[in-house]
Amino acid sequence: MDFDFSPKTKALQGRLQAFMDEHIYPAEPAYHAEITANTAAGKRWTPLETIEKLKPKAQAAGLWNLFLPVDSAPAGRQNPLRLRDDRAGRGLQRCHQHRNPH
Repeated sequence: MDFDFSPKTKALQGRLQAFMDEHIYPAEPAYHAEITANTAAGKRWTPLETIEKLKPKAQAAGLWNLFLPVDSAPAGRQNPLRLRDDRAGRGLQRCHQHRNPH
């Protein structure tokens, strides 16, 4: 049985990794500084400017609000969104807001 990722998933993996390297990892210091400042000001759950700036970049990169159609992952195949979430969960405290408007 072949458990390798599909070419489409591998392409998504490459695009996502490039986005993480170019935008997410470099933004982590600003993200943590905003969290600290908002917490000290009693506004811990205020939307972060760092995240708001990343949203249009993710959308432009085609990494915005991704979903998996029901018929795209045959039984026994890896779920490409699991890969995406595994990679994206490594930055900005597992923040998914830069890929999803909800």
